[in-house]
Amino acid sequence: MPAAQQAPQRFVDSADGARIAVYEEGNPDGPAVVLVHGFPDSHVLWDGVVPRLAQRFRVIRYDNRGVGLSSAPKPVSAYTMACFADDFAAVIDQLTPGRRVHVMGHDWGSVGIWEYLTRPGAGDRVASFTSVSGPSQEQLVDYVWGGLRRPWRPRRFLRSLAQALRLSYMALFSVPVVAPLILRVALSLAAVRRNMVDNIPADQIHHSDNLPSDAARSVKTYPANYFRAFSRQRRSRGITVIGVPVQLIVNTQDPYVRPYGYDETARWVPRLWRRDIKAGHFSPMSHPQVMAAAVHDIADFVEGNPPSRALLRAQVGRPRKHFGDILVAVTGAGSGIGRETALAFAREGAEVVISDIDEATVKDTAAEIAARGGVAHPYVLDVSDAEAVEAFAEQVSTRHGVPDIVVNNAGIGQAGRFLDTPAEQFDRVLAVNLGGVVNGCRSFGRRLVERGTGVTSSTCRRWPPTRRCSR
Repeated sequence: MPAAQQAPQRFVDSADGARIAVYEEGNPDGPAVVLVHGFPDSHVLWDGVVPRLAQRFRVIRYDNRGVGLSSAPKPVSAYTMACFADDFAAVIDQLTPGRRVHVMGHDWGSVGIWEYLTRPGAGDRVASFTSVSGPSQEQLVDYVWGGLRRPWRPRRFLRSLAQALRLSYMALFSVPVVAPLILRVALSLAAVRRNMVDNIPADQIHHSDNLPSDAARSVKTYPANYFRAFSRQRRSRGITVIGVPVQLIVNTQDPYVRPYGYDETARWVPRLWRRDIKAGHFSPMSHPQVMAAAVHDIADFVEGNPPSRALLRAQVGRPRKHFGDILVAVTGAGSGIGRETALAFAREGAEVVISDIDEATVKDTAAEIAARGGVAHPYVLDVSDAEAVEAFAEQVSTRHGVPDIVVNNAGIGQAGRFLDTPAEQFDRVLAVNLGGVVNGCRSFGRRLVERGTGVTSSTCRRWPPTRRCSR
């Protein structure tokens, strides 16, 4: 959805004299978070994220050079990542002098922050960095060359080759005159703009009215960096170890940077967290709640608070069981499939919230889990009661957090002659076996959607047909 051009609160002069348009909002007394966009976007990329940060943070956005009301230098050399790093440095030096900031960057905006973090003293200015679809140039090039040099390791070789081919479009974007012209024309077409952003709902698409001209001007970012990144001189410089806490948001459906392209990031980032989400390249539009939650989590941790469950499981190199640091809710856990499901999740490290209509049996399941060294929270619940399920979902989310996995298992069976079975028994079976699943999916599903991640699952019993129960 195109956004009208906002008036920037101020302009900041970068090292080479380029003027950077800066936009501020949120809590002026809160910790500062800087949001840096990539190509072909502008600061409005973050329109869905900002409302989720504004109450706590002082939110700072700016348009990269060549975009919006920021300067558009003519030389291609003015669009290197070193220049992007200079722009970021100028913004934080003027707006937050002497204070550290949290940063989230997307695409080339993220790449520019990686460049900044290689500079001496960067850790004194950046408290945390959340990188979205924008890996370090140095690290990604090393990954590609490292695999291509080892064809005797076919899996690694093929992945490096595939990643290199995914970036081949950059060569086209590096052609003078042609690339700007194509972008200006193509992005003037609504169908192209719509297809470009992974079929995201229209009300979540945030582009400025100047998208075609912004893209045509800022496409110089590609020739300024693409060939330079793969040059021998650049590679011989070596890779800098980053001391700042870094959080990767890896979009598993990103067509440009594949998830395996980040697999060696930990070699150069000792304090690393990684969250893989099922999203395309433009996840700040499709999953704004995930972006905001990631910033809140890393900021809480850096400020000295205990890490969230999501941050714990995202920490790279931290030993944990398969379902460690995951909250699982299982209904009908007093016996049968539900009980065994809860025991299995707990055995694999999950913290479980278990419920059943029978208080004695669900407490027995909880005691069994505790005896095996697990953590379980028992509740009494009739899943056929929609109001009770909603109250239960609210209580669980408040006390323990929104579950990562919800297993709608509660169910009952009915055997006997069909024509001899009273209608109220059929009603009860449907209310529990169907209505219970609907109630659970509605109450928990809404909370999972609000958070942007999670899984729901339902189970059913299979009753073999018999002469007695099929007549």
